[in-house]
Amino acid sequence: MIPIIAISNLINGVIAGMLAGRIFLHHRKTHTDEHETTIGAHYFVALYSSLAAMWLLYAVPGIFVSNITTITFSQIVGNVFVYITSIIAVQIVFVSINKKFLGIIASTIILIFGLVYIFGERLYALQYIEVVSSPYVYWHPNSPPWLAIMTGVTAMFGTLIFIATFFAYGLYARGNSAVFSRAIHLAGGMTFLLSASTLYFIFSNSGGLVTTTLASLFGIIGLLVMLRGIQY
Repeated sequence: MIPIIAISNLINGVIAGMLAGRIFLHHRKTHTDEHETTIGAHYFVALYSSLAAMWLLYAVPGIFVSNITTITFSQIVGNVFVYITSIIAVQIVFVSINKKFLGIIASTIILIFGLVYIFGERLYALQYIEVVSSPYVYWHPNSPPWLAIMTGVTAMFGTLIFIATFFAYGLYARGNSAVFSRAIHLAGGMTFLLSASTLYFIFSNSGGLVTTTLASLFGIIGLLVMLRGIQY
């Protein structure tokens, strides 16, 4: 059987990691003075690295391990990175608009939901289920749907803040074509990532293979579009 979902996630994880490395190396090369730096570049390295870790953890089943306990653990940790990524996303927004206190509040809300998720997974302690759809095989969570839905809603919370802020900023600065382009690419890229998280965490229970594959594709498209908006 072919672990098609894991393969898709592996490709996404590798590409996200490579893009994170590209941002880091280019930023380091063009900003030799450590005091002359673009704060956003460091946050975007963290954002892409977190997404890479998430996707690589999702790629564990069927490629690196077959033990169901290890698979379950890797997928839960992968979901935790969804919360970490959401925190980084809102930090990018509020650092950009110089509202760090609001960023702390939003990050705290996401952190609380993340802790609830970890507690819920620990409470139910249900292993993932192997699903065979010949010639493919993938693994599906067996925990109550509200845990996956909460993860998806939390991701939506962070991404909607990101999208709304940069889209509004782009419209505000539309007289400056460079700023407008960067802002719209950031908002547009995150819109693809929002679509990916919606498909993966909310509709994957009914769509399974097709929706999870589409989520992976939307995710990598989002990263590539957003890359065009990063000033590094």
